[in-house]
Amino acid sequence: MQFNRTEEVRQEAPVEDVPISKFRSKDVSLCAYLVVNHPLSALEIDEHGKVVFIFVETDLLKKDVDDYFRGVAQVSPIRYAAELQNMRQLIHSKLHSST
Repeated sequence: MQFNRTEEVRQEAPVEDVPISKFRSKDVSLCAYLVVNHPLSALEIDEHGKVVFIFVETDLLKKDVDDYFRGVAQVSPIRYAAELQNMRQLIHSKLHSST
């Protein structure tokens, strides 16, 4: 017995054509919480010399930001403290490498 199998060919938009929303924040405490579950995309320095943390904006990231500000976010205290220290080091590095 033979089966004819038809495969659907899907064309997907090239990655560079899909706009990626970015979440930006200068709040070190929030970003230390976010980086536990979300990769940091970039760091920028704004026009006032402040470091801006940039993440790819996803539904989960939006939920985590909301949870953080509602006071219901949960994270390991040890992991949070380590990430907070890491964020501070990134700020120091970024500010001193741009001068």
